[in-house]
Amino acid sequence: MVNKPLLLEMVSNNFPCVLLGQHFIWGRDLAPNFKFGFQPRETSAKPKMDRETHVYTDGSCLRNPGGPGGWALALLARDAVWCVSGNAPATTNNRMELKAVVETLAFSKEKCLVIHTDSKWVENCATGLWRRKANIDLWDEYEALSRNRKIRFVWVKGHNGDVYNELVDDLARNEAKNIF
Repeated sequence: MVNKPLLLEMVSNNFPCVLLGQHFIWGRDLAPNFKFGFQPRETSAKPKMDRETHVYTDGSCLRNPGGPGGWALALLARDAVWCVSGNAPATTNNRMELKAVVETLAFSKEKCLVIHTDSKWVENCATGLWRRKANIDLWDEYEALSRNRKIRFVWVKGHNGDVYNELVDDLARNEAKNIF
């Protein structure tokens, strides 16, 4: 339980963050003097902000399948980045990857989303290239939450230095570790 806000500064671009419960609030108007955990390997350009809202998602499962898992999302708004994360005691990596996308749709009310994922399984099942054979309950939630929305998926190579992918990867893995 977090009693007071923790401050995070991404060293690469001095982009601060405040942790309030499960929500990180990022904004250039914050002035942290602390660093917390995440340090990107290499900076990458922030996606061009237009009518689409960009979101990075990731899932993690320790001892896949059946081990503790975590999921995370980073929603890039105009002047802030909202990070939300959660966990499950016994799960699979694919379930956590999909849970991150479902939580994105529940968290964001935006009509046009670009979801960046390092999961080819999520991307290909969501776009109809592959059949959905597992986690049908989450796919049903995905379908209900994605109605009347324009959703585009972008595959991102994991562990390749993309700042936001590395951020959600760290958050998801830490959520999985928090179950112990």
